[in-house]
Amino acid sequence: HSDQRKYWENLNPYEVSKTGWGGRIADALDLQGFDDLPPIYGINSDSVWLRANHTKAYVFDSGGTIAFSRLSEGSTIRDSLDKIHNENRLNLLTKAYRDLFKNTLNRNESLEDLLSKSSIDIDITLENDFSKKLELVTKIIDLRESFALPRQMFYIGIGGFDTHANQLVSHNNLYNILDKGLNDFNKALKDIGMFENTITFITSDFGRSVSSNATGTDHGWGGHYFVMGGAVKGGEVYGTMPSLKSDSSDFTKSKRLIPTTSVKQYIATICKWYGLSDTNLDEIFPNLKNFEQRDLGFIKMVV
Repeated sequence: HSDQRKYWENLNPYEVSKTGWGGRIADALDLQGFDDLPPIYGINSDSVWLRANHTKAYVFDSGGTIAFSRLSEGSTIRDSLDKIHNENRLNLLTKAYRDLFKNTLNRNESLEDLLSKSSIDIDITLENDFSKKLELVTKIIDLRESFALPRQMFYIGIGGFDTHANQLVSHNNLYNILDKGLNDFNKALKDIGMFENTITFITSDFGRSVSSNATGTDHGWGGHYFVMGGAVKGGEVYGTMPSLKSDSSDFTKSKRLIPTTSVKQYIATICKWYGLSDTNLDEIFPNLKNFEQRDLGFIKMVV
């Protein structure tokens, strides 16, 4: 699982897990906003997808900034730490660590103050960690002018889909979480006037086999993804739907679906909406040149 997830988030066959394609997009955009913040964020996740050659992603907790226990401004421990940090240091490594630590503390406090000014009140249908992450993303998008960034990217993870057993119950629960959370998120985006300017899409490390192994399924190859947002040509299926007949040539002998569309084509289409050039795409996805169709056509506008 971990290797496949890293490859999905990397999508560069010529380097293993050094950077992620989200991070490479951030490098191509070369944006810095409020308090030198980058345009890319992980929500309770420091995944490979966020890693870049130059841009340092910012990672939030599910409810906001990551708290430093007992280091709030004005505390005794914080005052002592500030005195230590204010001392002159000759060692370059010590100075670099000091500056990084100080900047992180100050940035967290600035962001916490900024997020506290949000007036967003999202009606969460189903209370869970996934919905809380989406609520935080909505707040950040609503505060976009304060963040001073024309583009922002967010990474949210949700697990539990490795359904070797009890798949029916697991899927019903997981799809309910996805359905309620994403529906609330879309409503909130419309309320703040950002539905037309936001695309939500899913990724996964691998699909599932068509055949059952008692109460679940095994690891697969191909799968289906969905994309949502005002810029999406919705209500359509893009790519070739497989036949699920027992003698179908659309899956292997072990009943794993054979992909007809590359994940690179899928992501490159979204990147075009994001405003990246063909040159950018070739740098971000070195293998994209092997595919004749670079745009799958599910985007109806560029913002």
